[in-house]
Amino acid sequence: MYGMTSIGHVAPKHSREIASSRIGVGLEKLDRNLYDPTACYEPIGELGVKWVRIQSGWCRTESMRGVYDFSWLDSIVDSLLPLGTEPWMCLCYGNELYTPAANNKAGAVGRPPISTEEERVAWDHYVTAVVRHFEGRVHFYEIWNEPDGSWCWRPQPNAKEYGAFALRTARVIKAADPQAKVLVGSFCVELPFLYRFMSRELAEVTDYVTYHRYVFDVDTGVLEYVRNIRAILDAFGGQHIGVIQGETGAQSDYSTQGALKKAQWTERRQTKFLLRKIMIDLMSEVFFTSWFSTVDIFENIQNDEGELTKDWYGFFGLLGETFDDRGRPLGVYHQKQAYTAMQTLCSLFPGEIRKVDLPVQFECRPNPRTGGWDMNVLGADAGFFYQGFENPEGARCFAYWKVENIMTVDLEASVTLTFIGQQQDVHLIDPFDGTVYAIAPENILAERGVITLLNVPLRDYPLLITFGPFAQLRK
Repeated sequence: MYGMTSIGHVAPKHSREIASSRIGVGLEKLDRNLYDPTACYEPIGELGVKWVRIQSGWCRTESMRGVYDFSWLDSIVDSLLPLGTEPWMCLCYGNELYTPAANNKAGAVGRPPISTEEERVAWDHYVTAVVRHFEGRVHFYEIWNEPDGSWCWRPQPNAKEYGAFALRTARVIKAADPQAKVLVGSFCVELPFLYRFMSRELAEVTDYVTYHRYVFDVDTGVLEYVRNIRAILDAFGGQHIGVIQGETGAQSDYSTQGALKKAQWTERRQTKFLLRKIMIDLMSEVFFTSWFSTVDIFENIQNDEGELTKDWYGFFGLLGETFDDRGRPLGVYHQKQAYTAMQTLCSLFPGEIRKVDLPVQFECRPNPRTGGWDMNVLGADAGFFYQGFENPEGARCFAYWKVENIMTVDLEASVTLTFIGQQQDVHLIDPFDGTVYAIAPENILAERGVITLLNVPLRDYPLLITFGPFAQLRK
C-alpha cells in the first residue's frame, strides 16, 4: 500500500489459545450425511473460532422407533471439543417413522412433528434423549431451523404453530437439563415472524433468539435490525434474552443453488462480504455471529436421488471442495481467501475485546499519489462505517470502511484521519490477508496528543488502524 511498509502478518491463534470469542462457524448438514467432516476439524481449530453450529438429525439418529444411535453425532461433538471450540446444536428435522410426509424430503427437512400427538410425543422423547446424552458436552440447543421459510416448515410457515412447538420443546429441554440454554427463532425471512411467534410464556424459558441474514447489502441496516429484535423481545418481558446471528454467508463462485445464488461471486467478493459482515456484527449487540459454512456443501435439499455433483453445490465454505472431471466431490479441501480473513479476525477480536469511542475527525485532503483528493466520507448518506475497540492491555483499534456494491465496485481510495488522545505506536492492518503495515513518517503528523494520518487507504471492506500492541505479529 502507498506510504506503507509491510512488517509482517497477524499471527493466527488456535481456538485452544482463545478463551472466548464472538465468532463462530457452521458445520451444518451432517444430519443428512452429505460429507465426511474429518478433514474439517483441524482447519476449524486453526481458524480460532469458538462456536461451531451442528444439526442433530432426528431421522438419522432414530431409524427404528425408540432406538437412538448417537454414534455419528458423538463423533462430531467429541472431535470439536478438544479443539477448544463449543458445539451448539440445532434440533431438527422430521422423521418419517412418525410423520409420513417426511419420507419425500432428504433428511426430512421441512416436516415438523406437530400434526398428531404421536408425533409430538415422539419428538419430546427424542429431544429428551439428545439433551440427556450430551449433558456436559453441549450447552446450547436451537429449536428447528428457518421455520419462517417454506423449505423448512411445510406445508407453509406458520408463526403460531412454531411458537407452540418452540414452547413445548423448550420446556422439554429444560426438564432434561436445567442448565441447558434454549435458542429459538432461527428466522431468516421477515422480522414480524419473531413478534408473531413470541409470547411471555416462551420468553420465560428462552435464553437466546437466533436469526439468519443473507442479503447483498451486507452491512446496511444490521445495527437497526438487532435493535429491533431487542425491542420486540423486551415487549414480551424478554430483557434477559440474548441475540445470536446464527447464519450468514456469501458464495465464492457462481451457483444456481443456495442463498444469494445466480450472482457473479468470486473469492475476493466473498472475502469482502465476510469482513464487512463479521465486523458489523461485532459492532452490534449480538452474543456471537456464525458463518455458514466451514466447507462448500450440497445445497439442493429437495433432491434425494442421484449422486452429488457440483451443479447442486453452494460455495459458502471457508474451505473449498475439490471436484473430479465429472463434477463429483472428492472431499479434498483447500483454504479460500475468506479463510485467512476469518482467521485474522478471530486472532484480533477475542471475547475480551470491547467497543470504545475513539475521538476522530475525518478530512478530505489532496493526495500526492493520485493527484486528486481523499474521498469525502462525511454526511449521513456517505455509507461510511467505523468503530473503535480496546483490548485488556489498553491497546486500541479503529476499524473503518466505505460501503459500496460488492458485486460491481472494488474501491481503492484514501482518507485523512485525525485521532485525539491515542498512543503514537500506529500501524495499519489489512485483514483481507492479515498484513501489518508501518505507516511512513511523512504520513503522520503528531503533536500534543493529536495524530493525523494523511491519505491512509480506504477500501470497501474494513481496514484497521491500531494504537499500541493490538496484534501479535508473525514475521
